[in-house]
Amino acid sequence: SVSVDQDRSTTSTTRADITDLTVTVTGLISSDKVLLTGLVSLGQDTSTFHSFIHLDRGGTEIGQGASQGSRRRVHTGANPTNNVVDGVAINYLDSPSATGSVVYKVQFSAESGSTAYVNRSGSDSNNANHMRSLCTLTALVIDGS
Repeated sequence: SVSVDQDRSTTSTTRADITDLTVTVTGLISSDKVLLTGLVSLGQDTSTFHSFIHLDRGGTEIGQGASQGSRRRVHTGANPTNNVVDGVAINYLDSPSATGSVVYKVQFSAESGSTAYVNRSGSDSNNANHMRSLCTLTALVIDGS
């Protein structure tokens, strides 16, 4: 289990790591499953744009929605205004079919022309009405033997 309390930002429309929101699971057998749970606090600099969350296992994106037209496939996302931080849940049961160790990362991306933030709002005003928050990621191995 890990947590990240520092703010991060990206303007990338492709997956960018949320630095330190990474878990390495060791001692896996091929029939094990891994339950990923957590929370990401997302902000956005523009209220009409979206911020997106992605899950990564060893360089491969996992836990995505179905492909439909030109819609972006992601794990989850939010459309916060620039004064709000939205807490979005991570919840995915993975079947890595791997032995040994697997690295899981939480990543984020922004809608083109905007900035996505983690653990802060877009405006991030220095007053008691704005917050800094925390992201978490937990990996629980479910024994497949």
